[in-house]
Amino acid sequence: MKCYIVRDLLPRYLDGLTGEEATGEIKAHLDTCEDCRTIYEQMAAEIPQELSPKEKKIDFFKKLKARMHKQNRIIALAVCLMLIAVIAFLKRFQIPVPYEPDHVFAEVEHRIAIPNPPYVTQWQNIDYLDLETKKAFLAGEYEDCSKRDFVELYYSGFNHAQIQKYGRTLNRNGELVDVVYFCASRELWDVLFSVGETHEDRRGGWWTLGNLDDNTVHHAYTPRMTEIYYLPMGSTGRLERLSDEAFDKEREKGVLVWSGVI
Repeated sequence: MKCYIVRDLLPRYLDGLTGEEATGEIKAHLDTCEDCRTIYEQMAAEIPQELSPKEKKIDFFKKLKARMHKQNRIIALAVCLMLIAVIAFLKRFQIPVPYEPDHVFAEVEHRIAIPNPPYVTQWQNIDYLDLETKKAFLAGEYEDCSKRDFVELYYSGFNHAQIQKYGRTLNRNGELVDVVYFCASRELWDVLFSVGETHEDRRGGWWTLGNLDDNTVHHAYTPRMTEIYYLPMGSTGRLERLSDEAFDKEREKGVLVWSGVI
């Protein structure tokens, strides 16, 4: 069989479509003709190899396993992100602590601005002065110093309560009045996971000064009417955006904890 005939028949030969006699002649020719054999090998190499049914089944399960493994990793990552988001929400969301009159009480503290470092900028509770300073105070050495009273609020109740306070000096019917709102809140996480907490467990608590100026010394301060209200809210942030009229009206939603002239 001539080379040009063999090369024309090679595609059919590779597909197994040549007759028995032609197939034998082509095989014999390829055994003796190096050029045709080279062309045959090149054509055979370009034909994709078909997998056997068993190999196809194995390949399918490999691909399925790889796809499921990838999906499991995506699901696991999504679950982790969701848990992180839920925990962050539980930690950030604040639940107002209900007002309990039996647990909230106020005390008026007498304070003095000691004109000696490091107490120049802070009011000091007279009862808590060190021994030497207290002796000097009782001896009248601080008669010319600024003195004023502060309202200190105490709460004996929930542990981990967060306290916020916000106040303003308002002109109410021609009279200056200090209106102070405060609130206590707990993380939603703490509320959910402290279900079995009893009053005996609540050894913690908080305190906050009710005055508008807690630490700064104001020598020209003039005592005036002060009203302190408890508002059942998670944060006092929105109060800062209210007008004076709307701010004063908030007291209708709160509980008056203390009032007086200080």
